Amino acid sequence: MKNKKNIILLIVLFWGLLGCEIDNTNDVQPWQEDIVNTLIDKEWSRNFHASYPGKEFDVEEIWMFRKNATGSFKTITTYEDQTKEEIITYFKWSFTTTHFDIIYMDYPRFWQIKELTSEKLCVNQTYEDPIKFPEESKDYREYTVKK
Repeated sequence: MKNKKNIILLIVLFWGLLGCEIDNTNDVQPWQEDIVNTLIDKEWSRNFHASYPGKEFDVEEIWMFRKNATGSFKTITTYEDQTKEEIITYFKWSFTTTHFDIIYMDYPRFWQIKELTSEKLCVNQTYEDPIKFPEESKDYREYTVKK
């Protein structure tokens, strides 16, 4: 019974570490808070054209990060016949380094921030941790704030 309680305690502690949110305690430095404030509560958008055999379509991706460590990912796909499909996915996110340069989303994916301004977000996207797997192929993406 004691081992079962210890295992449950470890799971709860581990889960708490994964779900930590950014707060205004002394643990967050002012420059880290600047990064968070630049990232959150904006619609980061990019548009692209895609195709696969027999279909062509335009896609708008919209990412939103909130300070409480939650976010949303919306895709709006417009097909050749002008029909639209909208899909929204919700996720939790956190920074994985003290430099606040890698975001993990339980979507799952990692974004290694290359540039972040009030209007532009450039990232290398990977599906594995870029610290542990630096050789993994990276997908470079540029987002701008949706107006």
